[in-house]
Amino acid sequence: MLIDAMLHRGILDAGAVVELTRRRARWPGVPLLRGTMSLADGRAESPMETRLRLLFHDAGLPSPEPQVEVRDESGRLAGRVDLGWQAARVAAEYEGDHHRERGQFRRDIARVNALRRLGWTVLRFTAADVIHRPRETAEAVRAELAKPRRRGPEPSPADAAPGRTPQAPPTRPQADERLGVPAGSHGRYEARITPMRTSRDRDPRQPP
Repeated sequence: MLIDAMLHRGILDAGAVVELTRRRARWPGVPLLRGTMSLADGRAESPMETRLRLLFHDAGLPSPEPQVEVRDESGRLAGRVDLGWQAARVAAEYEGDHHRERGQFRRDIARVNALRRLGWTVLRFTAADVIHRPRETAEAVRAELAKPRRRGPEPSPADAAPGRTPQAPPTRPQADERLGVPAGSHGRYEARITPMRTSRDRDPRQPP
């Protein structure tokens, strides 16, 4: 948490630290420092965000991206989330005491509603969830990530940067990578139509 905070404030140069661990590989504590730097991310805006992200790492979940900006189909910012899995459109947020303030509370509601309209699921966690219920917290996220991929208005958050032309939605069903379904297999049905036979089509040699 301390390294994330130092990186976020620009006090620590990650590149310089990594280079130091390379040049002083035999120094005591360098392997531990190297491992710590591999998990550090200066985009975290609070120690509890770091703690939540590392909780997911320890649980074996895919690494989320900190401070994800989600934009709508016109490129307008719908909201930013603490931690996000863009492909699954799942977000995890730490709710500190400042979220109880009336103004912040109203802004949070508007932001979460906007994200939901774009197909995002937002999971909100408190300090008690992170500290006392880490397993349940991780499993809640794991359950959401395991669900079939939802689709909201195109383009996806990764493609909806300002100035980028929105991509048209696919005309054929796409494969769900998490479920291991091969491309093109969703919704593929063959319609078999049997012509209706009338009295005019009846073989005159056959009795009615």
